[in-house]
Amino acid sequence: MKTIKFRAWDKTNKTFINWNGVRFSELNSFINDLYELQQFTGLTDKNGKEIYEGDIVECGDWVPDAHCLNTWETIVKWDIDTASFVGVDGEENRVIGNIYENPNLLESTREVL
Repeated sequence: MKTIKFRAWDKTNKTFINWNGVRFSELNSFINDLYELQQFTGLTDKNGKEIYEGDIVECGDWVPDAHCLNTWETIVKWDIDTASFVGVDGEENRVIGNIYENPNLLESTREVL
């Protein structure tokens, strides 16, 4: 069963806040100009780190003819049309940052939508 979890970015203090134990019914109080919610994808990267919406992940495809790994960075996003997270498939990905704490990584990301 998929664990439904969120994290919240505090826009004022520029940090993630710990709000374990907040009930789903209380989420509306977090959705305002002060906080940005990000949902857990239910996946972990190759190091066991939980992957959230807004994370920047390093992805890779094995290129057999070249005998190498073609890597790129992408942002994990929710796709409303497919009702799924895109930009991540789990096991071989590695979280390298997120869109809030590492905006410098945004320049190297590849759009997946």
